[in-house]
Amino acid sequence: LMTANITPSATSSKIFILVHMNHGTTNTASGGNFYGHGIVKRGSTAVGVGNSAGNAAQQVGWSISNENGYTKTANSSWNYLDSPNSTSSLTYQVALWGSSIITFNRNGEDISSASNGRTSSSITLIEIGA
Repeated sequence: LMTANITPSATSSKIFILVHMNHGTTNTASGGNFYGHGIVKRGSTAVGVGNSAGNAAQQVGWSISNENGYTKTANSSWNYLDSPNSTSSLTYQVALWGSSIITFNRNGEDISSASNGRTSSSITLIEIGA
């Protein structure tokens, strides 16, 4: 889970959200399929998600899939211009969920070896139009 806070100076301000995320997955069921999704929330409100359609997950711009075991680290970027209409402190968070383990900043195996590295992720908030 990644979080960042910002306090807009005017209710008319917009918040530009930039996310760069490195993630990995672990699918321990041999031969099984894995899925994962990501979402960004302002408090408890999802922002920038797609429209609801039946059982399809509402998410932002990334999905993860894996067959037959571990994956190496993948990266995803996403941005969105939010209109929170607030001058209160706002907390934005990036959350991942799926049918197995999803990790930030490392691959699913997380073995100490030259072929398994560690990475960094970021969430940046910029007030626009104050």
